[in-house]
Amino acid sequence: MSLQDGKKKMSKSDTSRLSCINLIDDPEIIRMKIRKAKTDSEGTISYDPENRPELANLLRIYSALANIDVHKSP
Repeated sequence: MSLQDGKKKMSKSDTSRLSCINLIDDPEIIRMKIRKAKTDSEGTISYDPENRPELANLLRIYSALANIDVHKSP
């Protein structure tokens, strides 16, 4: 999903270059895009795709890279 709007798919045609991670992006560019990704103002971390789509998106990305199940709590 988009890093700027968790309800939209990543798209290279999005007006914001920060909305998607390209396969050819440099690792530092990817880190910057992840750091600038939209989240919310709640002070907790929970996987709730319906009410917190941006945070759920980041948790799905992290879980894929860390090879963990996003649905399991620590």
